[in-house]
Amino acid sequence: MSIIVVALLAICYNGVLADLRNTYYKKSRVRSNVLPVSDLDVLNGRFTRVNCASLCREETLCQTFFYQSDDKQCSLYNYPLLENTPVYANSGVAVYETIGCPNSDFVYFGEAGICLKYFLSTTDLYTDASAVCQQEGGEMISLDTNKKIDALAFYISHCLYQLDFAVPRDGLGAMVNQWCPNSDFVYFGEAGVCLKIFTSTTNLYTDASAVCQQEGGELISLDTNPKIDAVAYFLSHYFGPNAGTPVAIGLHSTSSIWTWSNGEPVSFNHTYVKTLINDYDSEVHPCFDNYCGVLRVYSTVDIRIFDRCCINIPNLLVCSMFSLL
Repeated sequence: MSIIVVALLAICYNGVLADLRNTYYKKSRVRSNVLPVSDLDVLNGRFTRVNCASLCREETLCQTFFYQSDDKQCSLYNYPLLENTPVYANSGVAVYETIGCPNSDFVYFGEAGICLKYFLSTTDLYTDASAVCQQEGGEMISLDTNKKIDALAFYISHCLYQLDFAVPRDGLGAMVNQWCPNSDFVYFGEAGVCLKIFTSTTNLYTDASAVCQQEGGELISLDTNPKIDAVAYFLSHYFGPNAGTPVAIGLHSTSSIWTWSNGEPVSFNHTYVKTLINDYDSEVHPCFDNYCGVLRVYSTVDIRIFDRCCINIPNLLVCSMFSLL
């Protein structure tokens, strides 16, 4: 079994204040045109980018600021913007992050005065885990203050998708391939599924289903909220700036009765899912076949499911298989 190692870089002798003097803001090259779903302080008035940066620095807890140049809007955020921080799309937003770690691969937490990063140890030995951190110039984290505990809790919940993930691979989820029957799939712990996107050579639902079956899986059934969360996270990271690209899923109707590919009946109670199923396809009308489900994920809080004629589904499809755990 592999274990996750959380490393702590050495802190200056003056703690937080010493770190703050050496911090600066840098425009994110990875994240843009998004805002956090919660805990965002949207300031009233119009500001320059420099004003916005100054206001963030004046606020002891502020770590990230968001600036919209069109309307001069400034928003402050007390946390780093991490891989799994819930966000929604908002065009024209630039993200500026606090840079304050000796090693740029680590994530800075100003109030706690620490920099964190998780690593994967190849053994279950504490000595080996400690050595991994030391090789990176840090040490295993000591949770000797409440601020460190708060920082680590936020880091784990927003950077690792679930605690039973290992280190994310390509920003998509988890990399421990032995947890999936097919090592090309990506494992999602809480949902208990492995996912991969394939391309079909046709727009037929039957062909899309056959592609997944050839890989030992099936078109994804979104019959649980953890599966919906996993697929939303997976697609939003996979498509990046092309978020909202339609994909085929394992949803189909027979005589107007909708079922998932795993045989489960269809019902939705997910906060962020909007269903637009109406047994109609404007591109193929009338449809002399059944209707099948299509998914668009614009963000983890904007998930839309609609239908098309089963001979007119997207040629991109999401296949799933159960994990080995």
